[in-house]
Amino acid sequence: MVPASVSTFLSKLGSVTMLFVLLGVIISLQLFGLFRQSSALSNQSAPTLPVASNITNEIFSSQTATIRGKILSRSGNIFKIENDQKVSGEFEAGRVVLINDNTSLTVASNSADLNKIRQGKEAVINLLYSSGKYVVTSITYQ
Repeated sequence: MVPASVSTFLSKLGSVTMLFVLLGVIISLQLFGLFRQSSALSNQSAPTLPVASNITNEIFSSQTATIRGKILSRSGNIFKIENDQKVSGEFEAGRVVLINDNTSLTVASNSADLNKIRQGKEAVINLLYSSGKYVVTSITYQ
């Protein structure tokens, strides 16, 4: 029979492991997208801005975007984000936001724990195109 403390530890370890696996998948997909984008940009004479599609019968179920920059401010679950080219915009938090700060990984909902987001610090911010707009899904501080 397994003691309760060991069982609790193993269940917490499983949850943390799943979060790291999920974060690893998201980062891998983003890195693959950045690699594809950089190779595509090297073949183009002028950069283009990708636009999400509203066509529902496509094979894709969602689209993602990445911003390298910082969160300037937060009002409720709306973030004002500025990229490294000094272009800013406002984006809503998704239902769940992964916050990766070199020392910890936090899962925040769009109604709680968003106060753990640090303003003015360089980050890679991942967004998902959902219901006609991009929403923040993860923030990785550098």
